[in-house]
Parts: sequence; structure tokens; C-alpha cells
Amino acid sequence: MSTIREAWLPKGHPLKEIFEDAINQAANGKGMERHGTSEDFEKQPLYDIAKITGLRGPMYQVFKKTHEAIHCLEKGTFTKDEAYTELLGALVYLGAMTHMVKNNDSSRGQG
Repeated sequence: MSTIREAWLPKGHPLKEIFEDAINQAANGKGMERHGTSEDFEKQPLYDIAKITGLRGPMYQVFKKTHEAIHCLEKGTFTKDEAYTELLGALVYLGAMTHMVKNNDSSRGQG
């Protein structure tokens, strides 16, 4: 069984580890600890919230997480690893938004 990075990104691609880390975070890390259930990804709270807010809900989370990561890193209240973890969370939200658009779910809610 190949890993995600072996299956879809060429060897040596600089985004391999980053995308795999984001997927791992959603499946096993911070995202699962705070918000996850044993439900499928599409049944997680971020999808329920998007039913109300449309894409603007997850869009806000992408902005908030990227802003917080950079702001706190510059201010010295986040280590590089903490900022990296926060940015992975932004990638997960962006991935969910992309999934919603790809699957014609972008008309949800008020967004």
C-alpha cells in the first residue's frame, strides 16, 4: 500500500509532506481531537456549519487560521511548529471548501 505522497506527487515534490501532514491532522490530530467523530469527513461539523453559512464559513476559518499563524509567529507567541500546525488546519478547511465546490455543494446556506 503506497502512501498519499507516493501515489500522487512526484518524488522530491516540496508539497508532499505538507499535504500528507494536513490529511494526517484532519484524520488523527488536532482536527480529530477538537471536532472529530467517527463519522465520515463529509459529516464533520465543518460541513454542518457550511450548510448554514455556505462557503463563507470555511473561508473565514482559512483566513483566521492563516492570520493567527503568521501574526503569532511574528509576535513570538507561536513557535515555528505551532504556526505550521495552524497552517495545516487552514489547508484542511481549504481542502473541504474545494471538495464542496467540486461536488456542487457550494450553494449551501447563505454563502
